[in-house]
Amino acid sequence: MDSSKQALRSGIAYTVASFLTAGMSFITTPIFARVLSKEEFGIYNNFVSWLNILSVIITIKAIASFISARYDYRETFNNYIFSIMGLTVMATSVGIVFVNLFSEFFTKLFHLDLLTINLMFIYIFFSECIAMYQNREQYYFRYKRSIFVSLLTAITTTGISIALVFWSNNKLLGRLVGYTIPSILIGAFIFGSFALKNQKIRLEHWKYAIPLALPYVPHLLSLTLLNSMDRIMITKICGAKETALYSLAYTCSSVVTILMSSMNSAYGPWLAGKLDQKNYQDIRKFSYVYIGIFMLLVMGIILIAPEILFILGGKSYEEAKYVMPPVMMGCAFQLLYTMHVNIEQFKKRTIGMAIASAVCALFNYGLNLFFIPSFGYIAAAYTTLASYLLLLLLHMFLVYRIKIGAVYNNKFLFSIVGIGISSVIPVNILYSHTYIRYIIVLLYMSILVLLIYKNINKINKILGK
Repeated sequence: MDSSKQALRSGIAYTVASFLTAGMSFITTPIFARVLSKEEFGIYNNFVSWLNILSVIITIKAIASFISARYDYRETFNNYIFSIMGLTVMATSVGIVFVNLFSEFFTKLFHLDLLTINLMFIYIFFSECIAMYQNREQYYFRYKRSIFVSLLTAITTTGISIALVFWSNNKLLGRLVGYTIPSILIGAFIFGSFALKNQKIRLEHWKYAIPLALPYVPHLLSLTLLNSMDRIMITKICGAKETALYSLAYTCSSVVTILMSSMNSAYGPWLAGKLDQKNYQDIRKFSYVYIGIFMLLVMGIILIAPEILFILGGKSYEEAKYVMPPVMMGCAFQLLYTMHVNIEQFKKRTIGMAIASAVCALFNYGLNLFFIPSFGYIAAAYTTLASYLLLLLLHMFLVYRIKIGAVYNNKFLFSIVGIGISSVIPVNILYSHTYIRYIIVLLYMSILVLLIYKNINKINKILGK
C-alpha cells in the first residue's frame, strides 16, 4: 500500500481509538468526583499535575529522538529503543533515591506522602516504556498493535480504578493504584520482552539522544504553562466560578487536541519517510488534503460546541460556549505548527523549539495580565488563540531557516489561518441563533456525506474494506 494511504488509514484508526480512550475519561470523571471526597479528589489531581511535570524532567522526553534515530540507526532501531529504556530507568532510579533521601522536603513540596511519590516515579518509567513501544509501531504503520495497547491500558485502568474506589476503604489509594498499576504491569511486560531479546544498552545511543532531547524539557514545560496559565490567572484575577466555566470549555475543546494528536501519530512517521527521501513534492501535495480534512472536521465540532458543553456540564455552564470557538481554533493551529515541529525534529533542530515555546508562554502571560482584568475570563480564550498563532509563525520561520521551507505552501497556510480567525466571531454570533445554526449544521453534514459518497471508492481502498 502507498505510504500516503497508510498514513491516512492509520490516522483514522488512531483518531477512533483516541476518542474511545478519551471517552472513558469523560464518562468516569463524574463518578470519581462524586465517590471521592473533595480533599481526595484534589490530592488525586495534584498527583496528576506533578506527574505531568516530572515526566518531562525525568525522561527528558528522549523518545523525541526516535523520529531521526529510526533512520540513523535503521538496522539497530530496536536496540536503540532499549538503550533509551535503560537511560530512563537510570534517571528514574536516581530520582527515587534522591526523593527518599530528602523525603521530608519532597513530601512538603509535592503535598503527597512518600508512598504515593514512589508510586509516581515507578509509573513514569513503565508508562514511558509503553509510549516507546507504541512510537515504534506507529513508525511502521502497525497501528493495530499500538491501538490494542492503548485500549487495553484504558479499559484496565478504568475498570480497576472504579472497582477499587467502590470496594476499598482507602478510596484515594484505590484511585491512585487503579490509575498506575495497569500501566506498570503492561510497561513491565514490554520492557521484559525487549530485555529477553538480548538487547544491549549502548552509550553511543545515549550520546545521540540526550543533545536532541534536552531542549524538549523547556519546550514541553513551556507548553504546559501555555496550556495551564489561563486558568491560574483567571482564578487569581476573576475567581473560582469563572475558572470553572473556562476550564470546562477548555476540556470540551480538547476534542480538537485529541483529533490533532491522533492524526499526527500517523502523519509524523509518514513525513519522516518522505523527508528522508527528499520527496518534498509528495509532502506538499498530501498536506493540502491533510489540512483540509482536519479543518473541515474542526469546523464541524465548533458548530456543535454548545451541545458538547451541555452534555458535559449542563445548563449552568451555558455562558462558557463563547470561550470555545477561539480556544478550539487555537487548538487547530497546533496541528499547523506541529507539522513544522516534525520537520525540526527530523533535522535535529530542537533548540529553536524550546525558545519558541518559552517566548509564547511569556507572550501569553503578558496578554492575560493586560486583557483579563479589563474583559474578563473570555479574553483568555483570545489570548490563547493569539499565542498559538505566534507559535505557528515562529515555527514557520524556524523551518524556513533550515532551508527546506518549500515543503509546505505558506500562502495556503496563511489562507487557512485567515479563514479560521475570521470564522470565530460569526460562529459566536450563530450561538445566539440556534435554528439558523442547526440549518448550517444540516448543510455541513449534507456536504460531508456528499463528499464521502463521491469518494467512497477511494475511501474503501484506503481503509482496506
